[in-house]
Order: sequence, then structure tokens, then C-alpha cells
Amino acid sequence: MKIHYLVLAHHNPEQFHELVSALGDSPIYAHVDAKADAALFANPAVTFAPKRISVSWGGWSIVDATLRLILHAMPQVAPEDYVVLLSGDSYPLRTPEATREFFARNHGSQFINSVDLPSVEMSKSIDRLSKHYVEYNPRNGKRNLLPRLINKAGIPRNWQKALGQRKAYTGSQWWALTGEAVQWILDDIRDDPAYVDFMKHTRIPDEHFFQIGLMASPFASRRKPTVLWSDYSRSYGTKPITMDESHVEEMEQKRLVFDQDGYGIVHALFARKFADKALTDSIRERVWPITADVPASVL
Repeated sequence: MKIHYLVLAHHNPEQFHELVSALGDSPIYAHVDAKADAALFANPAVTFAPKRISVSWGGWSIVDATLRLILHAMPQVAPEDYVVLLSGDSYPLRTPEATREFFARNHGSQFINSVDLPSVEMSKSIDRLSKHYVEYNPRNGKRNLLPRLINKAGIPRNWQKALGQRKAYTGSQWWALTGEAVQWILDDIRDDPAYVDFMKHTRIPDEHFFQIGLMASPFASRRKPTVLWSDYSRSYGTKPITMDESHVEEMEQKRLVFDQDGYGIVHALFARKFADKALTDSIRERVWPITADVPASVL
């Protein structure tokens, strides 16, 4: 069993390099947003996506970039391997050896946050599927006018027909799935291009595309909460807050086990968002040593 890392990066190249250096000798594949300077992310330990695209929050481009990475990596991924999706500002909370041991002990589990859509508890409405959404770049000024008007109009769509036998689920973007589960999702969407076309005009598809795919698969019964911790406690659920020393203290106190509201108990292997090398150094010194006490299994 190997671990293959897929990394979506768009800013903070210094933290990207810190992440790469901490992942050990596992294969790493990265997509750098076309709006960023790729030269700043150049790293001999990383295989970069052959074609970069401009990524905008809330649109299909995030899923597109992820799928490009998956397709680039899959020829090297065995069914029993794990594929882990991370952001460029993530960092491992356990040593590479402890991370491999965790996946080996829990082999076959699929780590992805998933709840029914709509979800009142998670403030995720069915509008994400039921209304036509046009992606736009907030930086484009007046060129955003038409997409904004279309999105505001709330043009209805027959999402039940588009999903077919699939059910609606939502969650958070980051996941760790086995190679065979990822391949199942790829085969499923290859056989249903109309479904993919529908998904291209849903809102925030990175929070439901892979959830819907995994939960329609034979691997759904092995789903567990994701292994990446993000802290939304001080941002009213709108976006994760940047990690600081108080988070390191919390990691030590909770021994990397967190209750992520609505999604369940997270046995964290990774966290985001990091922006300070001194903090990642602190993670190595204070958090990595506690991995000997992690639970033997989360099954």
C-alpha cells in the first residue's frame, strides 16, 4: 500500500514547500492555479499537472483541477493504495510513518465528510443542485455582471433526473480514498457524461461531487469522517481560520481527535490553514511525538 498525495495550490509557495518536505517519500502531484506564478512552486519532489487552469471558488474549476490531478496520478495508483487530497496550505500532524500505519490499520475505510443534502445543520441547501449556477472570477469586475444576474435569477433544474439512481450528499472538500474507490468514481462519470455536464453548473461542487460519487458506490458502507482538520469555530462556519499557537496547544490537549460539528469525530492526520514556518516547526517538535498514542483503529 502506498499513499499518493494530490495537492491544490494557489498561494503561499513557502508553505507549499513546507508541506512537500513533510510528506516523506510518497508520490506528490500538484495543480497550481493558473493565476499564480508556477516558478515559485517548482519542486523536484512534485509531479505537476501538465495543464493549469484558473480556479475560482464555488465553481466547477475546483473539481476540474482535482480530476486533472486524479487522471494524471491514476496510472501509478494501485487499487489498495490511498489517494489523499490536500490544499497547498495543509500540513501533516503525524510523521509519514505514523500516517502509513494509520491507513494500514484502517485499510478499506473511505475518509470523506458526507451528510444528506440538504442539510440544515450544516447550512447547505438543495439550491446547490436545484438552481443553475455560472462560475465567475470575482476579480473580473464588470465581466461578472451577467453570471451574477443568472445566478441571482435562480433558474430551476431537474436535479433528481440528473442524479438518476444517485442520492444527494454534501460535505467538505478534502478526502482520502482508496485507489479502487477513486477508479469506481471515474468509471461512473465516464459512463454518464450528461451527469458531469449537469454538475458543471452546480454551486460549490467540490463539496458534493465526490460525496455523491462515493455514496453511490459499493464503498459507501466503509465511509468515515475525513482525516483533515479545519477550524471554523471562530469564523461562523464561513471559512477555516489560519492556524496559530493556540491550535498547537489544542492538538496536544485533544491528542489529534476532534469533534467536527455534524461530520463526526475526526482522527486528524492533517490540518489547514498554515502560513508560518515557525508554526510548522512547532508541529514537528510538539505534535508529531504524540502519534504513538493515536487510537489503534477508527473502524
